[in-house]
Amino acid sequence: MSLISSPDNSLQAYNYLESPTKYFQTRAKLGAKLSRHRSVYDYRQSLLEADSLEYLNLKMAATELRNSVRTLVEQPGGAGGFRWWTRERL
Repeated sequence: MSLISSPDNSLQAYNYLESPTKYFQTRAKLGAKLSRHRSVYDYRQSLLEADSLEYLNLKMAATELRNSVRTLVEQPGGAGGFRWWTRERL
């Protein structure tokens, strides 16, 4: 579902903006636990999993944003949908 066609755009935008905050809070808590219990492998693994999950979430958000922009600027004619971006037009 793209950002343009979804009925809850404001909720989705809020979630995208709140996501880094939650990620850094979670990462800080895991980092604190890891520093206290260096021998516990699960804390290291959970920190790596949190990082990879955030990477995938950011990649998905960027892909959705790209697709939304592409949908907005494409012309019905097909190729050349991005001509508005050239210097002559600006």
